[in-house]
Amino acid sequence: MWYSEVSTVRIRAVEARLVTIPLNPPRRIARRNLRRREYTLVRVRTEEGIEGLGFCLGGAPIPMFIRHIFAPQLKGRSPFETERIWEEMYHEILLLGRRGAGIRALSAVDIALWDIKGKVTGQPLAR
Repeated sequence: MWYSEVSTVRIRAVEARLVTIPLNPPRRIARRNLRRREYTLVRVRTEEGIEGLGFCLGGAPIPMFIRHIFAPQLKGRSPFETERIWEEMYHEILLLGRRGAGIRALSAVDIALWDIKGKVTGQPLAR
């Protein structure tokens, strides 16, 4: 895709799924016994069919943040507005907490947006 076409790329869908990986044998971290690890996987798809993937460690609240709070405000937006989108998502979750599930959800979406930017421009994320 040519750089001039970048401005026309728009987000069509945002999906979030919880994946649980059982740990056998269970692990112990500090005073907690872990029988499983939970990850949230995020897929952001553009109108052109380009998919960005993101993920984070964390359970059921994270996909709910993404589906109900972030997804509605992302549809129709350019994935190239990563800084502006990050700020808007951050302000959206301020009253819910500045740490934990909200910020993890934000990070997973942000990773997916950067993945799209790299794919559209043909550049590694480091650039």
